[in-house]
Amino acid sequence: KMNPWVECNNHKYFTIHEENDMYEVYEDVLYTQGKETIISYPNGKVDSIYFIPTSVKTIHHSAFRGNQHLEKIIIQSGLTTIEEFAFYDMNNFLFYYL
Repeated sequence: KMNPWVECNNHKYFTIHEENDMYEVYEDVLYTQGKETIISYPNGKVDSIYFIPTSVKTIHHSAFRGNQHLEKIIIQSGLTTIEEFAFYDMNNFLFYYL
């Protein structure tokens, strides 16, 4: 269940093969197909704010773990599950709910 990209601190974006029917990338972030689960937010992505899409219902285990760039994460309605360690080891961030 652990996010395999947790220790990849210079990883700035995800790409997947166009025929992949299990995952998709949106704004450099890895999701399950249909954007219902955030699988991993790249630790090297330097944005300070991230809006979680309204389609997201689950934030996967360690999805944002160790990111040192994000300061604000905007959580919109629809989110029902935040898995263990999703935001572990992040130093400078706040949640905002819409």
